[in-house]
Amino acid sequence: MTLLFKITVKAHVTVLNIFPAYQILHNCVHDLGIKANMSRELKFQLGNLQKPQWFIRFSANGIAVNENVLNELRRLESHIVVFTVTGSLRTGKSWILNQLAECGVENGFGVADGQTAVTSGIWILCREHPILKCVVVFLDTEGLHDPFKTNTEQEDNRLSTLSFLLSDKFIFNAKDKFDNNDLGKIGFIAMISKKLQQREAQESFPEFILLLRDVARVKVNGKVVEPKEYLENILESAGHDDCRFSPKWCIREYCKKRACFTLTLPTEFEDLAKLGETDHPELKARFLEDKEKFKNHLFRNSDIKRLNNGSPCTTSAFCVYARALVATVEEGAIPHVSSLQHRIAEEENQRVWKETTELFRNSIRDDEKTNLYGSPTERFKVLQKEGIERIQNQMIPKSQQHMSEIVEEFKVFSEEEYKKLSTEKCREF
Repeated sequence: MTLLFKITVKAHVTVLNIFPAYQILHNCVHDLGIKANMSRELKFQLGNLQKPQWFIRFSANGIAVNENVLNELRRLESHIVVFTVTGSLRTGKSWILNQLAECGVENGFGVADGQTAVTSGIWILCREHPILKCVVVFLDTEGLHDPFKTNTEQEDNRLSTLSFLLSDKFIFNAKDKFDNNDLGKIGFIAMISKKLQQREAQESFPEFILLLRDVARVKVNGKVVEPKEYLENILESAGHDDCRFSPKWCIREYCKKRACFTLTLPTEFEDLAKLGETDHPELKARFLEDKEKFKNHLFRNSDIKRLNNGSPCTTSAFCVYARALVATVEEGAIPHVSSLQHRIAEEENQRVWKETTELFRNSIRDDEKTNLYGSPTERFKVLQKEGIERIQNQMIPKSQQHMSEIVEEFKVFSEEEYKKLSTEKCREF
């Protein structure tokens, strides 16, 4: 294979006019009455990912990634967008994710009815995005500051760093208000910020969404304000701790997309413990209205995950990225996102090129498929188009010019393969 990133492409000859002998030979030998419509409609078979699966697990032996989940994600070959909910222990994170993903008791994230945590590490569940038509990933995280666990601060920082850098929308779930206690739980953002350049941090950080639970309205200085104003007032407020690289400063400077929403009590207080026991609980109208407003923001104001260079991130690239993040965090280091993504792009491009060229080479030599396409020329055109679409959808180019060069290289490759096959068939005849 020629060097993918340093290629010189010669002007290629349109294949429709080459090798007429092979075309005539094929027309004489094969029946041209069968043609197939090769257009493919993207439909996601989510399989096991329709139900929660453990994704990243913490133990005394280190941090583990679920290989089965990675394999399921790679198989989807889709663009992706990631929503994560984090926050204190027993604040309804899993339940609100189930509401957003429209999950029932049997196929949703586990919900506890006591003070003991149910979620351990990071769990994953997938749906098809109703607008973008890509895969939307919901990540449910273990509650922060669990009093029943040892070494909580270190594990919380590791878990939060991973979930934050994997996310496109990072939802911090808080009860009633957002105070200094909550700010202390997102100190990991300051740790990450200190290791990154300003531009890299702004490109790498997700949208920060504050979700205030069990509250109908918020106030600033005794005045009722919109939730977004409430958040901005907190981030702008001066104080002895509001120095460079404090959590408030980092969110304000680096999370350029920010939002805040409130959710009233979903039901009567005495019925809250029973919410996770039924698929159709009796929910208050005001809560349903708040939930729809929040849900609309998530889905209508989301874009597919992109790497720092602006290239779309596929499910396969996300898997490589997740594994690289876990390895870095497990070593006790702060991830250098741009370096990780550059390595991911190279690995993914090599994989996609190899798979695409092998698929083209094997398919064009499959005589049974020739009957479906109708003729070698038709077969060539369809397979070349499919290969180009695969490259454009799955590769991570440095620029649009880089993508054009890769596409041109594939055109040269495919025409050379067709020429070889034509020569072989003519000799056999």
